[in-house]
Amino acid sequence: MKKDPPVSKADFADGVVVEPKSPQPRQQKNSHTPALELYEKDEPKPKVGTYSIVLDGSGAPVCITQTERVEIKNFNKVTADHAYLEGEGNRSLKYWRKGHKDFFEKEYYQAGKVFTDEIPCICETFKVVHK
Repeated sequence: MKKDPPVSKADFADGVVVEPKSPQPRQQKNSHTPALELYEKDEPKPKVGTYSIVLDGSGAPVCITQTERVEIKNFNKVTADHAYLEGEGNRSLKYWRKGHKDFFEKEYYQAGKVFTDEIPCICETFKVVHK
């Protein structure tokens, strides 16, 4: 039996990052970096070759992506190349770390956990295969 691709709600449409409540694209987005420890026990993690349907903020499908690479790295070991591919802000590692640290600190607090610079992150790189 063939399984449907997982559905991801993300902050980008057509492989391009968009500002919340703005139709204007910022940058190409080809990576994603969730915190491994914040995944639910049975929640599927990205795997190479997996297709995902990406939804916009209203729940409408906007593109299909295919995972090309998955690496587990500590937060403080995420590379500048990966940060660049995430397509946020000026695409620098410094910008990526600040934004993700702020986000992860809130998420960890809500989960009753403590964020450190050594938390494991899933560094997923993908390509847009259909718009």
